[in-house]
Amino acid sequence: MAGRRGIVPRPDGGLTGYRRAVALALGKERDGQVETTRANAGADADPLPSDPECLILPAMSRNIARAAADLQASDAASP
Repeated sequence: MAGRRGIVPRPDGGLTGYRRAVALALGKERDGQVETTRANAGADADPLPSDPECLILPAMSRNIARAAADLQASDAASP
């Protein structure tokens, strides 16, 4: 039986549901059976803006800058 658009046939056992797919993925991660990681993918690439480390560091920098500005303002206001 062909897939929805006739491109990829559906597997004999049907599609894997979300919960089962997550359980299988987490089991592989737990058992150290993850086949591809960013480090061994074989392609050097710059991080994407959606990568977690690209999102976290600018946010941390903004928070640090905001905290420093708040401290300077409170120091200036102190007698």
